[in-house]
Amino acid sequence: VGQSEDNAFPSTLQQCKAEQLYVRGAMMRSLLYNQVSISGQMLVFVVRTQKYSLLSRAGSLTYIAFFLAQAGATLISVFGFNGYVEPRFHLEDCQFCTYSTGEDVMFWSDKIVPMGLTESVFTASVLGCVGYTAVAWVWSIVWYVLLDPIKWALCWLLNEDGFRDMDAWQKGKERPELLKEHEEATVSAAVAGSHGNPLGRVSLSKAPAKALDRKSASVVAITRNSKTGVARMSADPKKNLQIARNSLVKPANPGSKPGPSKK
Repeated sequence: VGQSEDNAFPSTLQQCKAEQLYVRGAMMRSLLYNQVSISGQMLVFVVRTQKYSLLSRAGSLTYIAFFLAQAGATLISVFGFNGYVEPRFHLEDCQFCTYSTGEDVMFWSDKIVPMGLTESVFTASVLGCVGYTAVAWVWSIVWYVLLDPIKWALCWLLNEDGFRDMDAWQKGKERPELLKEHEEATVSAAVAGSHGNPLGRVSLSKAPAKALDRKSASVVAITRNSKTGVARMSADPKKNLQIARNSLVKPANPGSKPGPSKK
């Protein structure tokens, strides 16, 4: 534990600096917490759609969750935790822990401050920032408006088929040749991706026959080496046929032999 030159208590100037830094740091934590809470949950409204988020309505429960969570975060930022956590080496009834106007800090009845020149000056306590919560809301709203253009720029850079194709972006659809290529290379139960549906998801309301691409379904015969455990397959149809015959499941009756299936 550090001490002042007289080996008793820090000087008046040193204690004043310690108390002022403690108060401002504790209030800054409340302000940062409120700003991160607001902007972090606002991001949900931006990433849920590729359109302008203010014009795309989300679900009612999403709005309810946002306003309830941010009401709680704002109350915590306004009132704080009365200087919790208390510093280990501290003084009671501080003398220099006031606002710049000289008024007492609101919602802080303990008035316990760390002793100067000790490690307790780094205690991460929390005090209410009161009116500064409005600053956090304004800052978060300003950045929320800018998040949509940032989102569009990133989509343009990352999506080669959609936003880079300006004709498709203006018309709101894929070019026919790209759409055909995607459909040929698409796995079952998926459609060609687009800027409106980048993952190529298929609606569950469609009939299974429309959603599944039966032409793309196939069975590939493979053989596994018992020693190395490596699975291999051959491009030769005859070898694949031989592998498939060797892999046939034996029937339950030893006397019966598997025969060719009748169609």
